[in-house]
Amino acid sequence: MSALAAVDPITSFAPLIAANKDRVPYTKEEHDRLRAFHKKMDQGGVSREEFSTMLDEVSDQTKAHGLSVGTWSNYGTAAKHWARFCTRNGMVSEILFVDTSQREERCQIRHLFNRFMAYLILEIRAKEGFGMTTSSTLSSYAGQIISLHQMVDVDLSFLSIDIKRFAHGRAKQLVELRGPRWKRKKNGFTIQQFAEWERLNWSPYAGSADPEGRCLTLRALYQCMFACHWRRSDSTMKKDNWSTHLNLSRASVRWFTLDHRELAPTVENLVWLKSTRQGYARVRSPPGKSDQLGDGSSARFPSLLPLDAPGVIQPGLQLLLLELHYVIPESDRALYPLFTDPDRNWMAMRTDDFDKFIMWLLKESLSRFHGQAWSVQQIKDSYSLHSFRIGATCALRSVGAPKAVRMMAGRWLSEAIDEYNREEVEEMLAYMRRQQSARCQLVNGQPEDMPEYPGARNLAVGEYFQVEDHELPVMQTSGHWSIPTSPLVDEIQRLYDQKEMFQLLVDAQKGVTKAGVPVQRWVQATIVSFNPGDANPIRLQFTQRSRPDELISWTQWATYKLRVKDHRGTWMASKGGMRSDCTV
Repeated sequence: MSALAAVDPITSFAPLIAANKDRVPYTKEEHDRLRAFHKKMDQGGVSREEFSTMLDEVSDQTKAHGLSVGTWSNYGTAAKHWARFCTRNGMVSEILFVDTSQREERCQIRHLFNRFMAYLILEIRAKEGFGMTTSSTLSSYAGQIISLHQMVDVDLSFLSIDIKRFAHGRAKQLVELRGPRWKRKKNGFTIQQFAEWERLNWSPYAGSADPEGRCLTLRALYQCMFACHWRRSDSTMKKDNWSTHLNLSRASVRWFTLDHRELAPTVENLVWLKSTRQGYARVRSPPGKSDQLGDGSSARFPSLLPLDAPGVIQPGLQLLLLELHYVIPESDRALYPLFTDPDRNWMAMRTDDFDKFIMWLLKESLSRFHGQAWSVQQIKDSYSLHSFRIGATCALRSVGAPKAVRMMAGRWLSEAIDEYNREEVEEMLAYMRRQQSARCQLVNGQPEDMPEYPGARNLAVGEYFQVEDHELPVMQTSGHWSIPTSPLVDEIQRLYDQKEMFQLLVDAQKGVTKAGVPVQRWVQATIVSFNPGDANPIRLQFTQRSRPDELISWTQWATYKLRVKDHRGTWMASKGGMRSDCTV
């Protein structure tokens, strides 16, 4: 490896990673220090050496902010594995100063990286033990070493194809060894679970400094995480490094009347809102994973929390009660975290503390209401703090919220509505009221002994018009069916009155699965007329699931059998009616 010997005094990535990982936060104090230096420089009081040193410092700190501390930490882990490999391989430098125009040197580097990834297979202890390193881990570490080389002007990008091929081979090896591993997705939380949590005694987590205030904070936090679709990094802190500019503060919350008139957060106004429920909170999420600068979705799509929500949880009201418990002067609201922990000297709520609380709620509710003793690890395999975001968007889907509304609620930018006008506010408030009492179906990868929360059964992907067995309509040979008494009639009447959209399975005209089952597609339907006394009491209008604003044409219907199914029974349809309509 003589050709790969170091030609630069830098032989290790450790100093580079340390300097970036431990970067100085860009605070007002740091800004003022740089401004003072600039003033001194203009006055001729700076030596050439001081000038160069300061510019290098500013340059390094600015570039370091281009990647998160977590990313630099991952780079550090990869670099430690690489350093140990280099030492065991007898190399004098971790940095490969090579001439990639030379074929011989490229071949040496390829061979070296193949050895490195083979070393990782043996070195890393995976969840299933040593020697079970996954392909994603291999490609991630190898890619990070390439990125570190690029930072010192060494281009190893030609290795990308080799890394991809090696990782693919490793993936196939693991399948041969222990079979395929299906990625187990976390379950979403449901309103039914929240109702169980509220029946528990929270005293073990009430703390000692201010038990009432801590319970208020925990309740407002978990309900807002659901309603606002927050990730854990949006609402809690890993470390005690809360920032008024980067994290949730009292100033993140603004209060409005139902006619969209903003109210100053005075005690008088907050008490009036509590007594009348004639208003809503508008919460601006902090910069986050998909909006690191805070000028995108976080600014454009604030969360709306109506005070008159009729559901099991009422995040707007809980946030209001928290405001009244800890009253902060309007001029100081930006200086106080939104969710504080009295037992930690009123600092921002820590992620690990809140995570332990949620795990405890899950463990206690499973034990008390379902007689099941789950370990903490079993619970963590099924749930995480991200379950709030999963459950929230599923709940909005279950109440018929259009895709655009769901995108705004979760601050997803693709295909999002650009303007946030008053009409959209009204629409969002209406859906948020319904979301907070939604009894929706979630497709969960839960164990078989998982309690079957209503609407959380392990069914095929999609939303369903669900009726109980005894409520099924009775089919007649004529293609008509008689309608039993309530509650089915009441549910159909509600769907019709509210013009609520639901989904049905439609058999394809041609094609069957390997099991001999007809190929099926989901279509969206709306009841356009309902006359229980008629021979054909219901008329449905169908739209594309992917394009809900487009009716299904007769040409498209030609690819379907005129038989629509819910997941319990079959409704026979005739060709009558308008385009995209059928009567049942």
